[in-house]
Amino acid sequence: MTTSDEMTKLTARPYSNENDLQPVVDLINCCSALDKLGTATSPASLKVEFEAPEVDSVQLWEIEGKLVGMAALMELKAEEALDGYLNYYVHPEHRQGHLEKQILEWAEARWTKADKPQKLKRNLLTSAKTEQTAKINSLERHGFTVIRYFLVMERSLSEALPALALPEGFQLRQVSGEADAERWVAMFNQSFVDHFNFHPMTVENYLHELNNPEYFAENDLVVVAPGGEFAAFCYLHVPEAENVQSRCREGWIDLLGTRRGYRKMGLGKAALLAGLRRLQALDMETALLSVDADSPTGATRLYESVGFAKRSTRLRLRKSIS
Repeated sequence: MTTSDEMTKLTARPYSNENDLQPVVDLINCCSALDKLGTATSPASLKVEFEAPEVDSVQLWEIEGKLVGMAALMELKAEEALDGYLNYYVHPEHRQGHLEKQILEWAEARWTKADKPQKLKRNLLTSAKTEQTAKINSLERHGFTVIRYFLVMERSLSEALPALALPEGFQLRQVSGEADAERWVAMFNQSFVDHFNFHPMTVENYLHELNNPEYFAENDLVVVAPGGEFAAFCYLHVPEAENVQSRCREGWIDLLGTRRGYRKMGLGKAALLAGLRRLQALDMETALLSVDADSPTGATRLYESVGFAKRSTRLRLRKSIS
């Protein structure tokens, strides 16, 4: 807990350079292990994350040179509102005090004054696991409200998978990096445009992700329609740092979608099964994914049909800023 004496020693500053990466990684991994967040990272991955085009700013809080808090504020592009997503960590020894209050006040002030179109309504978004009751209570005291529930689902990869079948003329292949960027982004946006709190992907975002040391083209799968249009996709992520920390072998179905006009043809299920087979080939023991509990496409039913079950629940919270 942050005492009054510690408060006088608490200093805040922007993220500076690569020398800050290891202390931030240590803080994230400490919080991830304690809260079972599944967010352990590495300096190389965090560097790419901080350099992403959507990152607005990163702020650090220290006590006598020791990092005790960090916050990253990211711009989520939308037409009707200016959404800022806040991702923050507070060291376990400095919770339930003024530090979290400072972080939330910094984020609100930063997003209020951000050099963005003034006519747009501004929102701050963040997330928490249902088990993080202290964090949720703190957010609610600061004006955040729960707006959505997301399920984290899991499936053992030791069990047999259903047969994979594609309609005639459709093909499954891995993405060819930059050459496929525009088609991939167009497919992504058409797949999620009718989902909750949709924020369009840009080619710039996608190309930046290709630099992530945990990105591998063979884990970026796409279903191609007979005319060459990208119709469905499954993007996998194997979090090596998290697996080392947790002493497990888990892989994520990070993104799964079917483009408008190609739904109800079994393409999403085929892409999902292809992704699960890929995780099996990588010797993963468990597959994980996150899904909107109220998905308009009935995604939860699809996942349950191939053996996924709920592991935990995450909340999305929002605060509207005048």
